[in-house]
Amino acid sequence: MFLTCLSLLSPLQAALCDLVEQQGLIRYDTHHAEILRVIGETLALVDSGEEDMVSPETLLRFVSILYRMQKNVCYETLSVDAQESIQKAMAQYAHHFNNVVTP
Repeated sequence: MFLTCLSLLSPLQAALCDLVEQQGLIRYDTHHAEILRVIGETLALVDSGEEDMVSPETLLRFVSILYRMQKNVCYETLSVDAQESIQKAMAQYAHHFNNVVTP
């Protein structure tokens, strides 16, 4: 039963990304605590061995959302596991968002 529930989460996570990325449906600047909690706890589950519950594309989208939310978030409200998982994911995908061009 638990694995069935996990398999249903992947499309929901992608849908959450769609709603946040479309700006206006779920605004990350006003709903940052809820979005951060969902992403953080999901990443904690992935780190605990549930890798199949989130596609690599959705992980990248999560990190993209986290980068945009950085100024509005309070990580201290999350569990330690969620905080560590967010830090790990952001470090893992940092090269996608640090597009520094040197002459």
